[in-house]
Amino acid sequence: MDRANEITEQLRAIRNVESVVVYGPDEANLLIVTTDLEPATLRTLADPVRWWIKKTASWPRLFTAALIQDSLDVFPIEILELSQRRRVLYGNDPFVAVRIDHGALRIQCERELREKMMRLREAYVEHHGTYDLVDVSRQTFARIFRGCLVLFDMPVPTDDDDVIKALCARLDLDARPFFDGDFESYYRVLSATEARIDRLIVSKRRRYEAQ
Repeated sequence: MDRANEITEQLRAIRNVESVVVYGPDEANLLIVTTDLEPATLRTLADPVRWWIKKTASWPRLFTAALIQDSLDVFPIEILELSQRRRVLYGNDPFVAVRIDHGALRIQCERELREKMMRLREAYVEHHGTYDLVDVSRQTFARIFRGCLVLFDMPVPTDDDDVIKALCARLDLDARPFFDGDFESYYRVLSATEARIDRLIVSKRRRYEAQ
């Protein structure tokens, strides 16, 4: 029995579990939707969650259906990440009614870009010449770029490298620094991306609907 089937069998036996979803390119990420998140319910998840962490080294995300909806305006990038590349193992699809507001998404994309750029500058001061900062930070920015592609009403590829290439093409920026390790060029492209998202105006009526 593979890990997806095994965790499904463990969780479906718990009364308060409503849905079990795996997501991500290798389905190593797990989301559990329960009727509530009270301590008594959380205790019932302990054994399956420990088993999953031992198998995947990945902590499951714990939600209620209401919490997913309540998080849309605060964590749209995270909900977007959870809703894409998902497979429902048990119960109803918790993302079938998800509608992500483009205004909230733009704000978080800008905030995340600014915060990650700040961290990148700090890391460069401390570690330049020690290890490849482009390589260790590329995936972090690709995650934000997924949200940026949604803002431009563009398809979001599965592969991180394709996400980077797609957004750079949309913004008429050179994607090569993300792959050749040239930090100064990489930094300039990221700065230009940050500026473009800062200036982007989106309609408050636009919504992203999970497929």
